[in-house]
Amino acid sequence: MAAVLRQVPFPLPHALRLRCVRSFGRPPAPPFGLPAWSDAPEASLGVLLDLPSSWPSSGFGDVEWIAGQLPETSSLSGGQLVVVLARGAPQTALIHRLLARRPWAPNAVRATALLSRGYVRIGAGFDARSRGDVVWGYAPSVQSP
Repeated sequence: MAAVLRQVPFPLPHALRLRCVRSFGRPPAPPFGLPAWSDAPEASLGVLLDLPSSWPSSGFGDVEWIAGQLPETSSLSGGQLVVVLARGAPQTALIHRLLARRPWAPNAVRATALLSRGYVRIGAGFDARSRGDVVWGYAPSVQSP
């Protein structure tokens, strides 16, 4: 069976609820051409990471740091989509936001964090609408014995 290469999750989510530990200023635009972030509890999740200013410029930092910011799969509905954005939340100091690039985490680091938390059907791709890399995974469906 041939593998299917997807640039974005299929089907696309109808709504994404933003989840972040801290954020200053305006949140980023949601991916996949969605008009706005949703407040609906049943919406899929978009995770904006809190990456410290000491995060390596290569992006290859501590996977556990990222995994700790992802929701436990047991707290989600089976099959619920979680999308992890590449760029971290804006930093606090205005001068830092103007002069420095926001820290980021490569697809491999974010995908490994999803795997370590028990997510399934993990994928990564480029969202042309938001012009950003996205990594996604799904909460496992509960299998009855």
